[in-house]
Amino acid sequence: MHKPLAQSTDSEIFAAGHSVRFFWPDSIMLFQFTGGDGMAITEEALLKSGFTAKDIQKLRNNSASYGSALDVIVSDLARRFLVNVWVTFGVIFVCLIALIVGSVDSALSGVFAGLFVLAIGWFTIPAGLAYKSWRFRNQAQ
Repeated sequence: MHKPLAQSTDSEIFAAGHSVRFFWPDSIMLFQFTGGDGMAITEEALLKSGFTAKDIQKLRNNSASYGSALDVIVSDLARRFLVNVWVTFGVIFVCLIALIVGSVDSALSGVFAGLFVLAIGWFTIPAGLAYKSWRFRNQAQ
């Protein structure tokens, strides 16, 4: 028996300036995301911004795995890049204070701990993609 396509469910969620709308006629689910700035990200815009085809494929794989739109992925990577930059400046500042105020032993242990923290921070995200995402968001605004 053939099911009519006219039966569909439509729901919309608003949170923090973002609108997410779900449409699912029968078992097909379509996802539409509009960011707070209302900007739609296309693959052509990413290519013009400096992303390579391999980078875009990584973004597509992430989108397929976790169900996020390109807008969301690029925004999250840009935010993570900024967080890592601020953490890097914080670690450098703390290490400089330890070098100025503390003894040589405490300064060396602080530098090694800081390098360990930075390694974790920068290796847990794709730093190249995060930088390109941050640059793309800054060019778009």
